[in-house]
Amino acid sequence: MWLTTATTAVSLLLLPALSSSSSAAAAAAPVASLTDARLALLALEDAIVHTALSRAALPPFSQSEELPLAAATLALQAPAYYSPYSANLSVDPAFASRPPLPPFLDYARTDPARWGDNSTISSTTTTTIVDFYYASLLPALTTAYATQDPQHVGVNGSLPLVVPAGAALLPVAAAGPSAALLALLAQRIAFGGKAVADAKLAADAGGALCALIRAGDAAGVRAAITVPAQEALVLERVFNKTATWGAPWAAVGSTSAATAVQRLYHDFVIKMTSDMEVAVLLAKPECQQPDS
Repeated sequence: MWLTTATTAVSLLLLPALSSSSSAAAAAAPVASLTDARLALLALEDAIVHTALSRAALPPFSQSEELPLAAATLALQAPAYYSPYSANLSVDPAFASRPPLPPFLDYARTDPARWGDNSTISSTTTTTIVDFYYASLLPALTTAYATQDPQHVGVNGSLPLVVPAGAALLPVAAAGPSAALLALLAQRIAFGGKAVADAKLAADAGGALCALIRAGDAAGVRAAITVPAQEALVLERVFNKTATWGAPWAAVGSTSAATAVQRLYHDFVIKMTSDMEVAVLLAKPECQQPDS
């Protein structure tokens, strides 16, 4: 349900432009305002947090156990989840993933300076979202929301999934929520990078951003489009949502899970979205010729 709602919100704004194979048709499509783009990202944010909490209600499984099943799920559901976005938004091979995983999930930020980020490279930023999910995020989620009764696994905090005595949940039971969460993360980065970049360029009345693009100044472009207050707001919001929405059924407190989701956004989602924005902007043909 959350994935469908978020996908619908995004599709209403951007899908006509992204699904078209004609560059002329895409260019003619209306550009979403920055406010509308952020509202769509907010819908995706809610879906990401809710889906993370749904996955937290199930037992943890290793990457080797669960990822092949999640990938198989994505292969079946890919057209509805992300294919309209991936074909047009992977402007650089660096963003691609191993099919059937969506773009960005296997993207390690080993060269952030390419997209104007001159901050120090850390071990976290060179990790992929998939690796972070299984190594850090999933353990934090499943620990925070571990059920007190191994025979009753809470789903969304209210609908218990009753496991017969002596039975065990198999990795396939958790692969669906994991696949949905990974698809949402890829969609958020893809949509955020394209829609926000387009909106910011459309608002560039003075041409300062276009001048930076024309000069190939990735660092200047990134600085021009970065709004620290907005990033801080998003980080605070995802922390509070995870902690608040998960609190009623947290077994050991939801702060650790909220911190992990906030770290997911800080180290991956926001940085990769900014990378995507810069990549999209640097490729804008309308900024390649000096103004007459």
